[in-house]
Amino acid sequence: MEIRKVQMRDIPQIKTVADSLVVTLENQDRDYGFYKYSLTNEQYARRSESDLFLVGLDNSRLEGFCMAYDSEFVLRLIEQEPQLRENEIFRYLTEQQEDYVYIDQLAVRAPKSFNGATCACELFDRIKEESRGKASIQGVSPHSPWKNKSSIEFFTHQGGRLIRELEGSEGIIFGAYRLDLI
Repeated sequence: MEIRKVQMRDIPQIKTVADSLVVTLENQDRDYGFYKYSLTNEQYARRSESDLFLVGLDNSRLEGFCMAYDSEFVLRLIEQEPQLRENEIFRYLTEQQEDYVYIDQLAVRAPKSFNGATCACELFDRIKEESRGKASIQGVSPHSPWKNKSSIEFFTHQGGRLIRELEGSEGIIFGAYRLDLI
């Protein structure tokens, strides 16, 4: 598996993979995905400026991606998208008093498969390598009304732990998870 920084030509494939994983009230019977969270091509393009937005390829085919940002990029993103100031997750991130890495989305084309698991692990390992010198890697997963069990299990298996719950819009409860690096 080749892991590299995202390129603009990857954005349409990333959007296709991410959109296939959006969970709504109609399909919340699965235990993985992004609960009511969809981005536009333009938003993915803006986030591609992060040095920590990586893709996993197998024979030149995009198998997955990890869209992550350091704390400095989070602040820049909020300046570019002022509506993020009202977002409970980004408010939580701006309260942090340390240099961290935030994993916004980690997705694979074939969840629950060997190839998908391999891609997710390799992407996460690369993020850990790229995060040297940072205090932590952080992620946020829905807890209620739908729980992203796969994401939570993956992050805690990597050594992460629940820090606190955040109450979002529409009554969504998120768990904020942290993996200490130093």
